[in-house]
Amino acid sequence: MNQANDTNGKKVFPKRWLWLLLAAAVCAAALWACTSLVASGGRLYWKGRQELDLREEDISVEEYLELSQALPDCRIRWSIPIGEGRYDSDARSITVTDFTPEEAPLFLFFQRLESVDASSCTCYGALLEAQELLEDCRFTWSLPLGEMDYSWDALYVRVSLDEIGIAELAELLAYMPRLRVVRLADGFPTQPELEQLQQALPELTFFWSVELLGETY
Repeated sequence: MNQANDTNGKKVFPKRWLWLLLAAAVCAAALWACTSLVASGGRLYWKGRQELDLREEDISVEEYLELSQALPDCRIRWSIPIGEGRYDSDARSITVTDFTPEEAPLFLFFQRLESVDASSCTCYGALLEAQELLEDCRFTWSLPLGEMDYSWDALYVRVSLDEIGIAELAELLAYMPRLRVVRLADGFPTQPELEQLQQALPELTFFWSVELLGETY
């Protein structure tokens, strides 16, 4: 290899060799990065890790999916965004606020979820969708039928017609998939109102009072 002499007669490497060595080092580093690191959401992650804790990071669902695809052998723990909250993907029990039906599939990202407290929620349709996806998870929530609250899985309800209208009642009863019997109390529903209920909810049995000769039966 040719060498140059400096002003003191010492032999030195030409600058072009230094640039070549630097370029080789950069290439080697780039090759290592390509084979050992993965980029996602503006961050770099080592491909060889077995577990990744991102629960303190506000990563999106898209970023999680991208990262889990790039690191198929890595167990990723993250905070799942549902409604206005974020929830530990490793949680066994969570308390949620209202969320949309489009967010219901996000419950599938939980790895060990056993129970969901949704007692403050009014997103009944979204809750039913989430329950259908997680059949082994216990959901707790209720519906206000007048002044009384009934669990979504009630088999029987007694409803005061002084406290709730027929249209609202029909809408709410549709969110109670296990309901079988409805007792209509404190009033006398008209024939059109009864037909409205029976047409909307044909699988339910309704009982109501009638007045004959001044007596209620």
